[in-house]
Amino acid sequence: MVRTSKRWLLTVLTTQMALLGQPDLILIGAKVLTADATRPATEAVAVAGERIQAIGLGNEIRSLAGPKTRIVDLRGRTVIPGLMDAHVHLLVGSMITDEGSLRAYERGVLPKQMASFIRHGVTTIRSTADPLPYIAQIRDRLQRDQLTGPRLLITGPTPCSPGGHPATTVCRDNLFCRQGVSRELDSEEQARQLVRELVRANVDAVKVTLENRFPVNPKVQLLPDAVLAALVDETHRSGRRIIAHAPITKHFVEMGIDEFVHLYGTATEASEMAAVLVHQNIPVTTTLSIGDAYRDTTGGERNVWGTPYSPRMRQSFEDTLKPTGKLRIFADAGVKLVVGTDWNDGADWARTDDVRLDDARLAAGAETLHEMELLRRAGLSTQAILTAATRNAAEAFGIIDRVGTIAQGKIADMVILDGDLLQDFSTLRRPVAVVKAGRIVHGALPDR
Repeated sequence: MVRTSKRWLLTVLTTQMALLGQPDLILIGAKVLTADATRPATEAVAVAGERIQAIGLGNEIRSLAGPKTRIVDLRGRTVIPGLMDAHVHLLVGSMITDEGSLRAYERGVLPKQMASFIRHGVTTIRSTADPLPYIAQIRDRLQRDQLTGPRLLITGPTPCSPGGHPATTVCRDNLFCRQGVSRELDSEEQARQLVRELVRANVDAVKVTLENRFPVNPKVQLLPDAVLAALVDETHRSGRRIIAHAPITKHFVEMGIDEFVHLYGTATEASEMAAVLVHQNIPVTTTLSIGDAYRDTTGGERNVWGTPYSPRMRQSFEDTLKPTGKLRIFADAGVKLVVGTDWNDGADWARTDDVRLDDARLAAGAETLHEMELLRRAGLSTQAILTAATRNAAEAFGIIDRVGTIAQGKIADMVILDGDLLQDFSTLRRPVAVVKAGRIVHGALPDR
């Protein structure tokens, strides 16, 4: 406890000294979209160490410069907070079947995926339903800068009913996946024991799966209310939030679910639930991109799991984007939407014989941008989309005091875009530089 207190005090003092001293970097002349409701836009940012020292007008911020401060003119460019993806799966894939293949994936594939997130401006991700201790070790490596990538929040394996999702769906015929990615619960005591295990691994939240809509397990019973109640109670006792892959219903809200990770349900159900979600301040992760069509190696179209894209799939997807669809119902009612994709390395998942998906929009981070573009297609404003991908996500993660907006004292996670994002949404795909904790981790600042 004493050591922890000393570390905390040292961090506070170091931060205060950095904020009081001269900035290392000043960005001026840009359109700075802060995602902060109190000051949504400004034109200059000063960075000292890993923190934002100040934001404001160009002349005000320039006056803070010292002899060693680098001043960068960003006229014609936009600065936004680092983007976040609230729903990815880093260690779930058909290529991971035992510890050896998982370690090989960590060494050969994962660094490329982490770099891809960063390259697309995604500086924070939350990975759900991953095996322990492996996902915690990756988080620790990222924190120690032993691996370059986004900030990582984790939930560890997901509790589900016996034979439920993902145990017999994603993990069918893969025992390593089934035992590591899911925990099939029979009792309240098992539920409490699992949460205690997750707390020991210092997970950021607990994710429960309440799903039986898959063709391979349509008759599986959902977790009994008593078991779900034990999960919720034990999770809340630990000071953590419980998030649910589940239909968005009043029953699950009353059971204590803190966040829903998909837009599951009909437009009618969304209309009935919108006011409840707003009143309870319960966020919903969007994951629209899992319903879209993607190109395969033959030029055909498939869904993210490799199934040929049918007219029925297309109609369902388009209905979601309509002004009368559930997304807009939630957005117009003021439900806190959070950008998330359900991304995983689908190179082998979506494979039939020698045909596999071959669509650049599915790359790590690229799918996050695609998700934001789908929100645009659905009619959300640029500011609303940016908020969903930054501030709302940080609030849902419980880290809004550190990141999520461009504000004095916060960690300097920013993306510099070539163009005016408010006038041209495609600017989102033109990052000049990505800054994480005050350091350039992708691209370069312009000379002028």
